[in-house]
Amino acid sequence: MQKQMEILLQQIKYPDHQLFLFENKIIEKVDVLRKSNQMMFYLLFDEPLVGAAFFELYHNFDMTFENIKTIQEASFTIKYQREVSDDKIKEYWPLIIEYLSRKQILIRYLESFSIKVEDHNIQIAVSNNQYVQDIEQHYVELIAATYRRFGFHVNRVMPYLCTNAKSDDDLLTEREQYYATLTPP
Repeated sequence: MQKQMEILLQQIKYPDHQLFLFENKIIEKVDVLRKSNQMMFYLLFDEPLVGAAFFELYHNFDMTFENIKTIQEASFTIKYQREVSDDKIKEYWPLIIEYLSRKQILIRYLESFSIKVEDHNIQIAVSNNQYVQDIEQHYVELIAATYRRFGFHVNRVMPYLCTNAKSDDDLLTEREQYYATLTPP
């Protein structure tokens, strides 16, 4: 493992039993902007991490750098050595939404929608025009930019009307059932 990557993983307290996942992953460079107290890590990965390991990476990274008072902002971007499949883009959908919901809680509702990915285009099935407008206006570019930041080539993010898409009532029922499982009997 590259020494710089090893140091970063130690600093963010990445679990030792998962370090083998970083054997072919390196830090290409780090930009330090002293005037604005910002750091940007540029990572080069051979392939995407499994979802849980990716979550652990960005969660630990954010938690570590949030607590360093001399750094206003620290972030990272990832590039992959080869093209990432549509299946992997789809697999990362809940992780991208979870990541974005840390700053914009309302984006969480997108987790409930079905998506399909074809030719690096993310298509979000919605039940009405209001969802189409809302997603186009507020989230399309944000989602695409976040995927790009984490190394995924995404051409477009597009909501589309679908007769089989979940209605508001379906989504509400799902949420109620989910929360009912969290409440002790």
